[in-house]
Amino acid sequence: MGDYLPPKKEIAARLLSKGFLQAEVARDKKVNVTKQTMTAWMKDENFRRKIDEYKTDKVRHAEEVFARNVGEAAEVVVEIATSGAKDEDGKAVDSRIVASKLKAALFNIERTMGKNLGTEKTTTKKEEEIEEIAEDEIDDVLKFANA
Repeated sequence: MGDYLPPKKEIAARLLSKGFLQAEVARDKKVNVTKQTMTAWMKDENFRRKIDEYKTDKVRHAEEVFARNVGEAAEVVVEIATSGAKDEDGKAVDSRIVASKLKAALFNIERTMGKNLGTEKTTTKKEEEIEEIAEDEIDDVLKFANA
């Protein structure tokens, strides 16, 4: 997988590819470098390429898992469509569980086949306003924390 990196850099690249913050990675007991060193590493093209490779591998793996299970997802959709909210014995099943199963199955099919099956979330004007407020507040907190 790409160019060789020293062990500390390799560990740091894996952690960063998993979404850890640079400061967290720098403090990790297996990495244990200064913020300045982490900043220098981030300027290293080979290091950034290694992070991207790890991220790409994870995405590829997830896509393979979805593709292997798309048949089962289709069966879930058909089962829900034909039997509704009932189990194998004909007993009622919590509609929230059925809805969750259906959404997950449709997501899998959409992800694998690249088609929108009508499961995209629609938001109300109020929900959009709340999301904007939340993003502004997060930005304010981050500015304060970095000050």
